[in-house]
Amino acid sequence: MAILFKAKRNGEGEAAVEISKLIIDKRVGKGEIKALHVEADSTHKKSYITAEQVYVNEHCGVIEGGDVEIKHIKGGKVVGNTVKVDFLENGEVTANYIYINNLGTGNKIISTNTIEINNVKGTKNSLVIKPPVDDYILSKISNLYDRVDLFKKEFAKTNSQLERKLKELEEQKRKVQEHREHIEKMRQSGDIPHVDLLVGVKEFNMNTKEYDTLIDVIKGLEQYIKEDEDEFLKLENDIIINGKIISNSIWRENNQILFILPKYDLEYYTKKDDNIGEIYLKYSGDNKFQLETKNVEVNSDSSH
Repeated sequence: MAILFKAKRNGEGEAAVEISKLIIDKRVGKGEIKALHVEADSTHKKSYITAEQVYVNEHCGVIEGGDVEIKHIKGGKVVGNTVKVDFLENGEVTANYIYINNLGTGNKIISTNTIEINNVKGTKNSLVIKPPVDDYILSKISNLYDRVDLFKKEFAKTNSQLERKLKELEEQKRKVQEHREHIEKMRQSGDIPHVDLLVGVKEFNMNTKEYDTLIDVIKGLEQYIKEDEDEFLKLENDIIINGKIISNSIWRENNQILFILPKYDLEYYTKKDDNIGEIYLKYSGDNKFQLETKNVEVNSDSSH
């Protein structure tokens, strides 16, 4: 066993000693250990380790830490920020980011961000994602979605008006040009242009102004749609990127996938040979998300 101590002073100037790094080349027994950095060969099922950085070969107890790396979890529990496990069996892991090389059977895995699995070897696992979606985010993404939908409907309506107006102008253009030439000749000869000629030109000019106005409306709607779509997609992509399950192998049957949202949950049970490379949330309107999957090419032998 190797122990490194770090001295610091309290408010009264008295020196206090804390364990900076603790290396245990044998098994951690019953009881609690606190240090900044802990390395151990194995842990007792009634052990409790609290540390910023933890490395353990075989884990059966409880670890609460920041960055945790474990070779084999056998019924142990881990709570951390980033957790990497080579083989997980009958264990419980809660962390923001979780990477599992080999997923065995009977595990509970909870993440607020991402769970990534290299090989799915077992069944009856529960994989839970609590994505970054609260009532405020849900309300914001819903409002943006609805506004984009409203703007797109208004765009389609205005675009139809624009097409009709353009057709009307094209029909008038040739005749109006003749009217203008006729009016100019009459004025040069000292005659008063006919009223119907003047009215025809005036109607064409008014239609041209209406067309220009519709063009401005279209440009404004395009800008509104782009701004709201960009903001919507950023929020949705943040949820997708920071709340998903990734598998690099074919799934086995009867593994629960659960996404926990503020007002409801979304659940899926894997089937044998499911080729789901990623599973994440996609907004579907009406304040609802749905589960979206992305299939990837994997080696089916890697999970069997």
